[in-house]
Amino acid sequence: MISEAKAEIIGLLCAEGNYYNKISSYWQFYKDRNKYYYMNNKRSVCIQFGNFDIRLLKKFQKLLLKEYNYSPKVEKDRVRICKRFIINNLLNYSNYGCLNWKVPFGVMSNRKIIPMFLRGYFEGDGCFCKNKIVFSSCNLRGLKQIKKLLYKLNIKSTIQGPFIRKNKKPSYFVYIKKESWKDFFRIIKPQFKYKPL
Repeated sequence: MISEAKAEIIGLLCAEGNYYNKISSYWQFYKDRNKYYYMNNKRSVCIQFGNFDIRLLKKFQKLLLKEYNYSPKVEKDRVRICKRFIINNLLNYSNYGCLNWKVPFGVMSNRKIIPMFLRGYFEGDGCFCKNKIVFSSCNLRGLKQIKKLLYKLNIKSTIQGPFIRKNKKPSYFVYIKKESWKDFFRIIKPQFKYKPL
């Protein structure tokens, strides 16, 4: 069972999250010893949520505290999850990265938590701009799942694309139809990307 807080965390990660599992070698300075040490073949594993809106980073931090009793540091443009049991738990629901994410079955099958997932995804990869409510992604499969979630909430939408930009992956957009705007804001309740109607 996915909680409301976890659904929002996963939505945010599907929009702006990445999973890293890499081995690297580097010099690291330890302040307490005042000395550099060479870290040979050190494995780094984390899930990272990146965004330039500090309010959204702090919201992500609060959701992690609520769901996992874990409060990682908010950096300038990211929050890193480094605890393995939390990483493994979150990987049970989706892969993360712009082309890899998917809506978990536990969200697709539970109408009660769909708004929280959509809120997280919208706050990360959505916008209210030029009088349009839009979800965007390079992941067409994922956006088709977003459209299905909106349909379950009786929010009408349409998918458009691909839109091609030089040196960029093709992108797709889910547009909320104008007659569903009020329902969208009433049900999804975005906090940071909101324009009163």
